[in-house]
Amino acid sequence: MKELILIHKKPKFTKSKNYFDSLSKSIIFQQLSIKAGNAIYNKTNHFDNSGKGHQLSDMLIKSACALVENSGAKALVAMSKSGYSGYRVAMYRPNCSIFLVTNNKSLLTQMNLVWGVKGLFYDKETSINDTLSDIETMLLEKKLMTKGDIYITTSSMPKHWDGHANMIKINEV
Repeated sequence: MKELILIHKKPKFTKSKNYFDSLSKSIIFQQLSIKAGNAIYNKTNHFDNSGKGHQLSDMLIKSACALVENSGAKALVAMSKSGYSGYRVAMYRPNCSIFLVTNNKSLLTQMNLVWGVKGLFYDKETSINDTLSDIETMLLEKKLMTKGDIYITTSSMPKHWDGHANMIKINEV
């Protein structure tokens, strides 16, 4: 990336007699800006999940992050008791808001220090459908999302506070 920037220096936006030259420099600079943004976000292809342990959960979270990129989702909501899902989502750096919903108050402060993650507290013991509906309402009330926004949720089922992420859902507010 650095080599590309050095080769194609920032164009000088001055009046030029050669319109094509100015236009081509502008297009190259725009493409470099896009590549620089992609160097920061959407890291789903940069990590290997072949290790043991949380392999299925990791694959689901990686898929959710890839789904953000492909669907244009505005947010990824990860439900977690331990914070593991929040750390993994942040590692892939999806280009959207990341919300970690937990019933563990001490985890909220910790997760707010993780790149791009905003922790939200939710401690009701209801069905997964009621929980997801309550979380959507909470996001709307806090003006973190608006009507028409697409968002993705990861959680564990059948009990959403126990176990590792094994469910992914895409919704429109």
